[in-house]
Amino acid sequence: MPDVAYGNVSSSSSAAGVSQLTFSHTASGDNRAVFVGVGFSTGGGAGSCTGVTYGGVAMTEKWDFTFSTNYGNAGYTLAGDVNIATGAQNVVVTLNATHDEVAAGAISLTNVNSGDPTGTANTTSGLNGSTCTIDITGVTGGLVVDNVYTEGVLTPDGGNTSRWEQESIGGFTSGGGSTKAGATSVTMSWNTNGELWGLGGICFKPSGGTVPKQAPMHSMRQAARFAEDDGLFADVDVKAWY
Repeated sequence: MPDVAYGNVSSSSSAAGVSQLTFSHTASGDNRAVFVGVGFSTGGGAGSCTGVTYGGVAMTEKWDFTFSTNYGNAGYTLAGDVNIATGAQNVVVTLNATHDEVAAGAISLTNVNSGDPTGTANTTSGLNGSTCTIDITGVTGGLVVDNVYTEGVLTPDGGNTSRWEQESIGGFTSGGGSTKAGATSVTMSWNTNGELWGLGGICFKPSGGTVPKQAPMHSMRQAARFAEDDGLFADVDVKAWY
C-alpha cells in the first residue's frame, strides 16, 4: 500500500474586494485528490465560503468557520480520478458577499483512497498568540493537510512543510497551507506575528492494496490433475474438482 504523496500546489489572493477568486491548478498521477484551503476577511460582519469547484466539479466542504467576527477559514476536498481531470483546471472559490481580502491554495495528492479519502477535520482559532497549533487525527501512510489564515505574517513550525503562502494581503492578512506525514495524531503548527488566526486540518488516507485475482478455473483443474497424478490427496476424490 503506497503512502499518500504530495503532488502539486497553486495559490492566489486578492485585496480588491471580490466575491469570487479563480486560479489554475494542475493535478496528475493515480488515485488523485485535491484539497483547497480558503481564508477571508470582511470590513465588518461575518463572511463565509459558499462553495469551491475544481474543473467545474463541486468540492466537498470539510469546514467553514468564522473567528473574531469578520475573519474566516474554509477547507474543501475532492477525490477520485473520475472527478479530477489531469492538466490545468480552474479552481473557483465563491464567497457569500464581497470580501476585503481572500487567499486560497490548492494542494493535489496521489495514492489517496477514493472510496474513503479523509479522516475527521479539526479546526481552532486564537487571539494574541504567536503560535497557531492544532492536532489532527491521522493514519500511518496518510498525509495531513492544513489551512491557516492570520492577521500577521506566517512561518511554518513543528515539522510541517509549507506548500503555499500568500503574505500581507491588503497590507496585513496572510494565508497558507502545509503538509505533514500521517500518524495516529499529528500536530500542525505555524508562527505568526499577528493577533488573530484560524487553523484547520485533515488527514488524507492511503489507497488500499490491489485485490488478488482469483485463479482461472482451468488452472485449478490442471492443479487437481497434477495432484492426482502425484498420488496426493489419496483419500479425496479430486476428480470432483474437475
